[in-house]
Amino acid sequence: MSDGKEILSPMITHAVDDLNKMSGFENKFVCRYDAQNDWYDIMHSIENDIQQNDEIAKMVSDILYHHLISQGVYNFSFYEDKHVIAKSTYEFEPNVNKHIEDKVVTMRN
Repeated sequence: MSDGKEILSPMITHAVDDLNKMSGFENKFVCRYDAQNDWYDIMHSIENDIQQNDEIAKMVSDILYHHLISQGVYNFSFYEDKHVIAKSTYEFEPNVNKHIEDKVVTMRN
């Protein structure tokens, strides 16, 4: 990579996109590419859910199999890293309650 930019495989990005489309698990998956080692990291923050719910584990494995393994992509790791996920996403928490009355916004404490 002469220009220093990372180029993610479309298969990896499609897999991560589908993982993030799982209901209740939006923005829980991110990926990185290590060009020096030609290796992808798929990181998540749902380890407990995967360990405790076979349906979730099956959905994750089906997506990874469909997009990666069945296509011959084996140069990836899948693991939990809550710190990376937290840096990549954020939760929106409003600090002011707003109430709309007759198209006028009033602030309430």
